[in-house]
Amino acid sequence: MALQSPGIPIYRERVILKAVRYKIKMPPDEITIAKLLKKGWLEELPLMITGKRYRVTPAGKTAMQIKIPLRRWRGGLW
Repeated sequence: MALQSPGIPIYRERVILKAVRYKIKMPPDEITIAKLLKKGWLEELPLMITGKRYRVTPAGKTAMQIKIPLRRWRGGLW
């Protein structure tokens, strides 16, 4: 199975990007958030009282709009 392009967010990354963008409460997933920060799709906004807050960058908004390519069934092969 071929790996997905690094420019296309996987399901878990899309869920976190949408949750941050629309201010939906979610369980913390520090590993995925660290990957999104490294890719430049999220930025951290420091807050004195509550700890951390994140914002989706313009690159993150673009990444959310990319369609996930579908593999087609070809007679026993993907």
